[in-house]
Amino acid sequence: MTSPALSVAALIAASALSATGALVFNIFPLFLSAIAGQFGFDDEQLGLLGSAYLGGFSLVALTAVYWITRIPWKIAGVAGVIVICLSVLALYRVQVPELINAVVALFGAGSCVIFTISLRVLSHARDIDRAYGIKLCAEMILAGTVMFVMSSYVLSAFGFTGFITGLALVYAVSGFALIWLPQAGDFEPVENQALTRLLFTRGALPAWLASAALFMQFAVMSALWGFMERIGTSAGVADSVGNVLTLALVAGLGGAFLAVLLGDRFGQLKPLSACFVVIVAAVGLLINGNGVVVYALCACLISAALQFVVAYQMGLITALDRHEVFTTLIPFFLAAGGAVGPGVAGLMLDGTGFTPVYMVAVVVTIICLLITLCVVKLVPSTELQPVGLI
Repeated sequence: MTSPALSVAALIAASALSATGALVFNIFPLFLSAIAGQFGFDDEQLGLLGSAYLGGFSLVALTAVYWITRIPWKIAGVAGVIVICLSVLALYRVQVPELINAVVALFGAGSCVIFTISLRVLSHARDIDRAYGIKLCAEMILAGTVMFVMSSYVLSAFGFTGFITGLALVYAVSGFALIWLPQAGDFEPVENQALTRLLFTRGALPAWLASAALFMQFAVMSALWGFMERIGTSAGVADSVGNVLTLALVAGLGGAFLAVLLGDRFGQLKPLSACFVVIVAAVGLLINGNGVVVYALCACLISAALQFVVAYQMGLITALDRHEVFTTLIPFFLAAGGAVGPGVAGLMLDGTGFTPVYMVAVVVTIICLLITLCVVKLVPSTELQPVGLI
């Protein structure tokens, strides 16, 4: 089926919704530390808070294949924005940790609704790769702007109340982008029986392995990114954390652009292997290095690698997926990995520092590299669907 061309207004609106849907994850260090500072959360509670947000996100992502073609996008989007704004404002009054986790989980669920809708809209673009690049730019630019303004001005002048009010305003304004969305999608929903059959056939094994690698690597990267503010504080560079994290978001934009620039010129294996090596090197620097320069370098490498490695892992899954089933479930694998990572990292922090987390990150990254090698060996290059990022 040929997708109709998107108008410029629809493309910009979808990119804006994608940017706001991904905003909290992209500013995770600031978001989690602001709430933790307000309510006195320790590292374990901080990790569970991140898992609550991404857990709510992942539950909605898991069901997206059923509702995305059944509920009008504008109605679903309005509902998602309302849930987000109510959840943000509820943080003013909620004081019980368990209720805070529940509110943050609802926040994640609402974010997933608008994020999923934006991806569905962008999937109708004739030049999907260009639309994907615009989406990534919008996400990094909004996150960098919010990170800089909040850390440099709002938090110091207005505290947690100003931070929460600012977030609510960003999401409320983004809701106006729903006006320019198309009315409905062109793709037919996958029937339940067909979906189950396609997921559990022998030919789906490579796609499952690639999805498992995406899940594990994103869990590692979200754990490192989610605790980056605490890592900076423990390294003695607390005064520079806000500026460093803003710089890291710029580096993330660079990582995304590098993926777009390289495309499928070298396939998926070589870029992924190189990026896995960079991740291990960055974690090694965190283990052995200290000071603001080392912290800034590692934060930038981790942020850039996050965007780069996820782009190619998604590309590998799409190349293996002939029925768009696993591709549709990519948001779930991302969110589930992001939910597990911070929670496990928080449980591992026992007062001895971040070394155990760093060691697990290295081991999991090596496992993901081995899984990727196995997938490439299992599937001849001639059987891969052609996938390009440019």
